[in-house]
Amino acid sequence: MSAILREGNPSLTDKELAVLFREIDVNGDLTVDFKEFTRYLNSQSASKLKKTKSREQVAAERCKEEFRKVDENSDGKLSRSELTALLQKGNPDIDEKELDFLFDTVDKDGNGQLDFDEFADYITGAVSMPLSKLLQQEEPGPEPELPAWSETVPVPEAYLQQTIIPAELRGVSRAQLDDLMALVVEVFEKCTIWNGTETITLPAFNMYCLAAKFLKPMTARFRCSFGELVNRKPHEPEWFISHFWGTPLIQTQEMLKQHAAQRKIRKQSPLWIDAFAKPLHDSQVFPAPRDLEQAPFCKVLLNPRCVGTLLLLDSAGTALERTWCLLEITLTLDLPKDKGASHAFDVAAWCAEEQKAAVLEDRGSFFEDTQSTTAFPVDLYIKGYKVAVNRSETGLEENRKRILHFLAGTPADRWDKVKPPAECKGYSDLDVKVQRRFVPGAIAAAVVLNDEKTLRKILSEHGELKESTTTNGFRPLHVAAQTESMAALKVLVAARCELDAPSKSGAPLHVAAREGCEVAVQYLLKVKADVNAVVEQQTPLLASIAGSQITVVGTLLDGKADPNFAPPGQFTPLQLAARTDQAATCGLLLDCKADPLKPSPDGKDGIGEGGSDS
Repeated sequence: MSAILREGNPSLTDKELAVLFREIDVNGDLTVDFKEFTRYLNSQSASKLKKTKSREQVAAERCKEEFRKVDENSDGKLSRSELTALLQKGNPDIDEKELDFLFDTVDKDGNGQLDFDEFADYITGAVSMPLSKLLQQEEPGPEPELPAWSETVPVPEAYLQQTIIPAELRGVSRAQLDDLMALVVEVFEKCTIWNGTETITLPAFNMYCLAAKFLKPMTARFRCSFGELVNRKPHEPEWFISHFWGTPLIQTQEMLKQHAAQRKIRKQSPLWIDAFAKPLHDSQVFPAPRDLEQAPFCKVLLNPRCVGTLLLLDSAGTALERTWCLLEITLTLDLPKDKGASHAFDVAAWCAEEQKAAVLEDRGSFFEDTQSTTAFPVDLYIKGYKVAVNRSETGLEENRKRILHFLAGTPADRWDKVKPPAECKGYSDLDVKVQRRFVPGAIAAAVVLNDEKTLRKILSEHGELKESTTTNGFRPLHVAAQTESMAALKVLVAARCELDAPSKSGAPLHVAAREGCEVAVQYLLKVKADVNAVVEQQTPLLASIAGSQITVVGTLLDGKADPNFAPPGQFTPLQLAARTDQAATCGLLLDCKADPLKPSPDGKDGIGEGGSDS
């Protein structure tokens, strides 16, 4: 073993050799077996063999040496028998079934032989660049310099070391992201950040800027990911974050914070965010179908410990126009049946007007926003409903084409030869999956906006969701009644929505009466809504009095509302008006033959104290 180690670095002392040997001999039996040796090839210790070479190049050279030893006939390929001999050397008890599984897993192109890159991937784990190419690279130049701003603000010690961690286990916590943002803020306070044409401001600072000005420079010396700088051990992500890199970081931070508050997620819980989990020094393309499940983002989504996906939307909802994000959403919605565990799909959005984050929580087949202090932007519901993957974009056009080919079912060997189809079933299937989650909110949004055209279109495509509920159990008809969106109200009535549907605030007629929406009340009465319906222990007449809406009281009385009826244990309309000092309403009720002597539930006769003098 000493000879092998000194071959890479002849200047190693006996003491250094002893230290290295102890690191390699994991189980401490004073011998190095095959597994320990291959683990060592991919460890950080490999960089000590020859300090002028990168971690990947050292591993590549060691793999090449091992490959030559096993390749008995020197044909540049490993047969099943050659790999079997190697595996049995490391584990004499391995059986034929395990051998077949391992060989088939490593033999990615399925030709029955292993070339060098397949062998190297098995030894070291997949790398961003084939190891055969790394062997052809020239010796690296001087170590990359630290970021320019580090002359004023030192790079934290935590960012000056690296731990090699599989990409799917590079979860970072909100606490770590807060530390990074604190560094960013300090740099902005003390330095000017320039993008080549203009000064960048902190409110506009996004993931693209963070990658260029902070992440790439800080990870350049190791050519690693940020997750490998800040973590000393693997962290299995609990949430997968899907996002558009152009979203301002301050907004991203607030959306993560609001989501964590609603979902009760610990500040130390690991999140998988691609910008922090993957190395940014090499472009990465969407994998072929046979390799998809081995892609880090798929491994994260399929991990049972990952409980959900959070989609982050800027105020324009740009992520809903990004090909990668739409793919991540559709994989998320397909996951429960693939990994045998539930997987939530939540959405957080930035509300520009309020400068706050709103969160939609997954409730099975729909979203719920009742926990947010800020209402989810209505225009983003509409945008979610109008998703179209064939009109989406990516930063790298090659990835867009490959993803569209994947969705279309194009054979992988034709991806680089033909254009993706303009339309296909695969696209429409994805669109429908995403759209359906936003449809209930989109219907309500179209009602609020009184957008008759959009409402008709949604109902024609998703008529089965016309009674879907949103905040407070409101159905679209409740929303139309509350906002007096008359065009929308008429469309919903024509679609045969339930006129007397209950909610926490009553039926649509109750809601319109309480809000004083007289035109909506008149229309609902015209189409035969029940004027005396009891919902949540109230009638429409009692609701109008509770809202002090005297004009609506008159309209309801004209529509045959009973001035003396009250649910058990409730005040009559006259008693309620008297106790809330609505003298004019009392007079109106008395004119319609309300009984002033009817016993009240509080034990007082008639209309009680403080009643009308009329």
